[in-house]
Amino acid sequence: MPRANPQERRRKLQEKQARLKAELQRLDARERQAERKRETRRKILLGAMVLDRIARGVVTEKLVLADMDSFLERDQDRALFDLPPRSASTAATEGEEHA
Repeated sequence: MPRANPQERRRKLQEKQARLKAELQRLDARERQAERKRETRRKILLGAMVLDRIARGVVTEKLVLADMDSFLERDQDRALFDLPPRSASTAATEGEEHA
């Protein structure tokens, strides 16, 4: 069986390299997706725990909302907890400091 010339061998190796690179990219994407799902699940469970603790009176809703008020920055996230937009919250805080 004759050996392939150097150009043909190079082409075949490059094709194999491209296939392997694509396979690695798919594997990386699957790993990132799995990690995002795990993180989402952890967040859901943490939220469920906090809501349960509020329902049982272990922590107060007022305390949790105060923490959320300082934590949440995006107005659409703040709206989920009936918190004022960040700009309004900041203006109210600054107004209290100057009063």
